[in-house]
Amino acid sequence: MGVINIIDKLWKYLSGYAIISIEGFNKMKLINKAVKKFIKFSDITSNRVKATAIIPIEDLKKLYELNEGYKCGIKIEKIISLKLIIGRLLKKYFFLLGFFSFITILFVLSNMIWLINITGNEELSNSDIIQACSKEGIELGKNISKLNCKDISNNLKNKLGNIAWINIRTQGATVFVKLAEEQKLSHELNSKDSPCDIVASADCEITSIITNSGQPQVKKGDIVAKGDILVSGQLVKSGNEEIEITNQVKSRATIFGKVERIKRIDIPFLFQEKKYTGKVYNTYSLKIFNKKINIDFIDKVRTNSYDKSTEVKIFNLGEGYNLPLVLYNTKYKEYVINNITLNEKQAENKASKLIYNYIINTYPLDSDILNCKIKYVKNNKILSAYAYIISNESIGVENYNVRFLGGNALNDST
Repeated sequence: MGVINIIDKLWKYLSGYAIISIEGFNKMKLINKAVKKFIKFSDITSNRVKATAIIPIEDLKKLYELNEGYKCGIKIEKIISLKLIIGRLLKKYFFLLGFFSFITILFVLSNMIWLINITGNEELSNSDIIQACSKEGIELGKNISKLNCKDISNNLKNKLGNIAWINIRTQGATVFVKLAEEQKLSHELNSKDSPCDIVASADCEITSIITNSGQPQVKKGDIVAKGDILVSGQLVKSGNEEIEITNQVKSRATIFGKVERIKRIDIPFLFQEKKYTGKVYNTYSLKIFNKKINIDFIDKVRTNSYDKSTEVKIFNLGEGYNLPLVLYNTKYKEYVINNITLNEKQAENKASKLIYNYIINTYPLDSDILNCKIKYVKNNKILSAYAYIISNESIGVENYNVRFLGGNALNDST
């Protein structure tokens, strides 16, 4: 009997049972009726107020349905079930597992580079700096704890060039790149009042010269070569045998000259011309950290005759704070190749239009085109057009020479 009781209790524990109390005048009638309906009771005790019993969990629903006709009060005092205990333990286990997983992920992400902040650059673009940093291991998604900021700073200074100093530091998941660019000599010289000469921008005949400051070196009618000094920024005083530099100034003058140029344009009689069809195909890809994902449901490229260009969108939280998320949009502009054949007259018309466009796009608005003659030379395959262009144009340009580096000191001493 002892063994049977142990097995019975073990079975109850495994399958689950409830200790219930039943109150009401019809409590025993309800229990008797339930037994007839094969609802299993055990350990039944009763007094005037209530009856208590043990019932399998699976029979609770049947008992409640049967009680609708007896109106007794049924109260579950306790539920004992290995399933419930295991369920509770599993809930606690999964909670702990989720908690530790969250902490682990948080730790891993905190050791990854999420943002790159760049400041101090003027001429160097952010993309150039980011590309150089990437080669040194500073890249979104990389381990931030493995960075040797000092060595990377030295390497970047050598690679980028024109860098006076560069400092790299990390804070949290952000890498801060701060730099200062070297000031070029031309920037130092090319200031508002720096001394300079005015030199000829082309071979020409001087047609007019009006000098505001500086010492003129030429006059109207003189023939000069490209690079000749037209107005000197060094003011000199000549003695019996010596020439003394008395001052250095910024030369200012308005100088025009007659310039002759020859422009040659070759037009083939038979050539291929690219013509766009108007169809543009787009493909997209998304880069998350170092993983690039192609988005294939966008239009596919259906031809090999296309011009390809890619737009890059870097998502950020503000200037310099780039997120590890990049969108690439590659555009394919479709075109066809047409074979074109020109006769001599059509080739001449095309050449004259190109020469006209050359003049419009090359010569400044204050230039006067004095003469333009076109000579056509034909051979078997091409038509060569020679344009002889004579213009009256501004030919003076500022030249900041190293010889002026001591100019300000000279001015200060006088």
